[in-house]
Amino acid sequence: MEYKKIYTHEELREVIRWFEERKGRLPQTLRIDKGTFIPDFPLTAGYYVAIARKHYANPTYGAQIWTLFKMRDRLLEEGME
Repeated sequence: MEYKKIYTHEELREVIRWFEERKGRLPQTLRIDKGTFIPDFPLTAGYYVAIARKHYANPTYGAQIWTLFKMRDRLLEEGME
């Protein structure tokens, strides 16, 4: 997903649904990239989903919402369906 300040409702619904459907199967940790390691990934993913739900229309939170997409993309690269 490309970075945007505001994401469409469809994009947000899709990524939130993706995480909700996999809530019980998320790995305990996740390395998104060389400099980003998340030690308690299920908890962190839940926080980012909450941010997306609450602040979807606020461009200040565009980077945090983009990170949610990056997390999903990384999990897809690792083979999570």
